[in-house]
Amino acid sequence: LDRYSSPLIDVNGKDQGRAWFFRDITDQKRLAKEKQEMLMRVKDEKLLSDSLVNTTVDGILVVNPEGKAILFNENFVQMFNIPKEILATKDGSKFAGYSLKNLKAPNKFLKEIKELNLHKDRKSRDEVEFKDGKVLDRYSSPLIDVNGKDQGRAWFFRDITDRIRALHAKSEFLANMSHELRTPLNSVIGFSEVLNAETFGPLNEKQKSYMNYVLRSGKHLLLLINDILSLVKVEEGKMELFFSVFPVKKALETSLILLKELLAEKKIESSLEVPEDIGNIEADKRRLKEIIDNLLSNAVKFTPVGGKIGIKAWRRSEEIEFEIWDTGVGIAVENMSKIFAVFTRIEPSFSKATEGTGLGLSYAKKLVELHGGRIWIKSDGLGKGTAVSFTLPIKQKKRK
Repeated sequence: LDRYSSPLIDVNGKDQGRAWFFRDITDQKRLAKEKQEMLMRVKDEKLLSDSLVNTTVDGILVVNPEGKAILFNENFVQMFNIPKEILATKDGSKFAGYSLKNLKAPNKFLKEIKELNLHKDRKSRDEVEFKDGKVLDRYSSPLIDVNGKDQGRAWFFRDITDRIRALHAKSEFLANMSHELRTPLNSVIGFSEVLNAETFGPLNEKQKSYMNYVLRSGKHLLLLINDILSLVKVEEGKMELFFSVFPVKKALETSLILLKELLAEKKIESSLEVPEDIGNIEADKRRLKEIIDNLLSNAVKFTPVGGKIGIKAWRRSEEIEFEIWDTGVGIAVENMSKIFAVFTRIEPSFSKATEGTGLGLSYAKKLVELHGGRIWIKSDGLGKGTAVSFTLPIKQKKRK
């Protein structure tokens, strides 16, 4: 931990104690150490070729500032299947040129390399897809010595083909299962509604109670299936956003109005704090409504009778920050790290009394990120309420 301490002195010069600030710099230190080790190895090609680089599962390529390959291991050669005569040139540009014919998106690959050549200090991470279905996770980092001098660039490649295929298989299974369940479930819900309405004759109190339970459970299961299908679409990159420009305040007012009856039923007070001049946003209106509705639904669900919920929004430079807060059950510190996990429902003692799929926050997070925004949660602990905040760009960047 990086530790910083400062005395607290009031305006009269009186001692008010001391403030301590701690920052976790574990990753920063580890990366600095790894970079320094790499720089030391770059000075000795023989040491490089005989040590770590040939024991890792990653493919490694290190080039000097002129683009000459000063290191590559056997895994790199096998991943890109580069012929010996091209390897012998130790020319990084020839390595890349040969690889292009095997890639699914060669222009994207070439463009990224050109961008990194122009911006020597930039790090990069993406995926490289081959025509034969192989997928590599690619990470690139500049090599800068202790004096800030450019020493070249390191490339690391890891084969993630099996992981990607497993994810696709999981998504396909969930999508197929959900579609297969929908048809019989719609029949269960439809006939339950007919019976519940006593269309074919009266029901006694016990029968009505059972029918309400069947109907409620059926609708809950249909909601879960629909959420799964939406989540699969986002994860597979198949959800298309349709951007338009619309007023922020009006969109938030609409979502709050739709909760009017539920709020009245639980005697929950609501508030909307949005400046009149907040203006418009360029976003997918339907998806933004889903984000807000999901977060508001959670706020109402986990706020006891007589509590309060609210929406805030304000402009911050080139983005708008939204906050949905409540005075509900709050979140324990130990649960904060898993709050966005799929199918996670926290605070079991309370959530047993509430309905939910455990997908709402995960789905909202993915929609926010799909817009190019960020999302986070604050809570001071159990019984102290929750605030979910997220940002969205005011204007969307050009997408290719």
